Amino acid sequence: MDKVRRFPSSVLLLNNRTELLMIEDSTLHKCAPMSFRSDINALRAAAVVAVVLFHFNSRWFPGGFVGVDVFFVISGFLMTGIIFRGLEKGNFSVLGFYMARARRIIPALAVLCLSLMIFAFVFVIPKDFSVIAKHALSSLLFVSNFVYFGESGYFDASAHEKWLLHTWSLSVEWQFYMLYPLLILGARRFFGLDFARKLVLIGSLAGFAVCIFTSFRSPSAAFYLLPSRAWEMMVGGVAYLFPLRLQSANRRIAEWVGWLAILGGCIFLKSTDIWPGYLAAIPVLGAFLVIQANVCSSFVSNNRAIQKVGEYSYSVYLWHWPIIVAAAYLQIDKTPVTMLLVLTLASAMSYLLVERRRPSGTAILSVALPAFTACALVYGSGGAGFRVGEEFRLSPQQYHATFYGGAGFPSNEGFQVGAAKNAVDAIMAGDSYGLQYAKFFDDTGKDRRLRFSTVFHHGCLILPNYTRYMDNKEDSSCSARYEELLAALDESRTAPLIMAYSWDFYSANSGLKGADRVTTFENMQAYHELLSAQLEALINRGGSDRKYYLVGIPQPAESFAFRCLARAGLLGSRLLAPCREKEPLLANATNDALARFAETHDNVSFVNPRDVLCDGHDCLTISDGKPVHTDRYHLSTRGAEIVGSRILAAAGFASGGRNLVSGTPAH
Repeated sequence: MDKVRRFPSSVLLLNNRTELLMIEDSTLHKCAPMSFRSDINALRAAAVVAVVLFHFNSRWFPGGFVGVDVFFVISGFLMTGIIFRGLEKGNFSVLGFYMARARRIIPALAVLCLSLMIFAFVFVIPKDFSVIAKHALSSLLFVSNFVYFGESGYFDASAHEKWLLHTWSLSVEWQFYMLYPLLILGARRFFGLDFARKLVLIGSLAGFAVCIFTSFRSPSAAFYLLPSRAWEMMVGGVAYLFPLRLQSANRRIAEWVGWLAILGGCIFLKSTDIWPGYLAAIPVLGAFLVIQANVCSSFVSNNRAIQKVGEYSYSVYLWHWPIIVAAAYLQIDKTPVTMLLVLTLASAMSYLLVERRRPSGTAILSVALPAFTACALVYGSGGAGFRVGEEFRLSPQQYHATFYGGAGFPSNEGFQVGAAKNAVDAIMAGDSYGLQYAKFFDDTGKDRRLRFSTVFHHGCLILPNYTRYMDNKEDSSCSARYEELLAALDESRTAPLIMAYSWDFYSANSGLKGADRVTTFENMQAYHELLSAQLEALINRGGSDRKYYLVGIPQPAESFAFRCLARAGLLGSRLLAPCREKEPLLANATNDALARFAETHDNVSFVNPRDVLCDGHDCLTISDGKPVHTDRYHLSTRGAEIVGSRILAAAGFASGGRNLVSGTPAH
């Protein structure tokens, strides 16, 4: 029989999930049955640290998002234990199970949502406030994973402006908690408890197959929805129901293999991998091995700092992402020390004042109901728009749709702009970075009797043999645009061709036509060489009797000028720095490569937006009180007017104006 070391009452700690006493096997360093599992608490700590580091700076832990998968395994292990122990003792209650989960999850989440409503009232513009309230409501109702699935991918740029994005995992867990005990009870009733155990094993294997299939078929659905995630929690159930009988040395090996698998996932996996997919087996099996090893006395599991982080892990997870988003939203420098201090303070208050108290059902309502009511009122009022002037009640999306330089024009088809005449003065081709000049060219063309023929397609680099890939498949609609461009060139054999793209964007998500995968480049120089070869082929096909103008990438704005200008009337604006009208000039290797390409061809010119938007040190973000960009990347009608004038000047159609930063003539 295992020897049990007894601790004084002051050391008998209640775990924040299992609520079991800490007892440790002192002979084999194995956690005794029905004990606090310090190894699992260490897993919690590792998982939350991985997620926080990934969100703070993905370069530090490129695969830190696997921490969520580790959390799922832990949850499955603990919930399976609660259910089956209750069934074996004959005292399991579904309602009691649900109430325990509610006491564990809802109070801290509700306090976070209510705190966010108060903060946003002071600092956040109306339409953004309304979106926060909508997302908070979905989080409190545990359906946020469905909401985010319908909006964008987890790794998309826009996802980093969603204050409660991380609550998708809580929604998945809650949905699992609601269904899992019912599944087990049904299996036991009709087929017996032994079959219910086997069903968990079968379900985990079948769920993994579903996960792989869905990840390739619909990656966003696989990421956010329960059918592709349940297997990870069921693997935790397998760890509980089918414990491996390992000798002490083998348990130590299993523990370290598990930890290395989790660490390896954090370091070597990346957000561009299809996820979860089969690669999710790496952190999931890593967590499974650590749990199966059942070692409670290793350096990792006995480390006091790690145990404290594990104890606070839920509160850390809840607060870390809103803090990161708030810093970006308010354009506050997020130094590691400052962010750590703020996160530590918020997490400690959440844990000590809310999480560890385990309130009754009435107490849960007393905090959840005000949070839900506040969110509903804010959402219903359109984000408390009375706080700002009417012109600033647009959402960022509405502002972009209204003031983007290509607003009102077709996005994925060719059309004519400018004067209504037969002769075409120039052809324009591009993606959304080309379409952003459409209004300017249309207005200027009508004033100067110029006609422009266009071939535009969002997210598509229109080249002879290189095209966009979506979900690892060639985008045929993008590929077809090249034939349309050739038709336009053949119709107007001497009209100059103006090309404007987000040129560097396509180094990671495009490939050769007819291939079965995205092209992978060792470095940007290799991509620039392919880009030059494709441009060479296009020019050869288009003919030497025309001029070609390559429009460079305008420098993206670090700050969101519209949002900054819009919140100037809010109460919290007095605590923030004034809106920046200029930002430091940054190098752009792709622009430099395009300039070098143009220098080697007599009939090719490179038009650099920085010639009119930047001087030698800074680039404009606000001009004459108006944002130069509509969403940090695309030019507003004001920004497009500035750069568009430079394009027409280069093509010989109009004067070039002046550099808006330095005041010197554009050249």
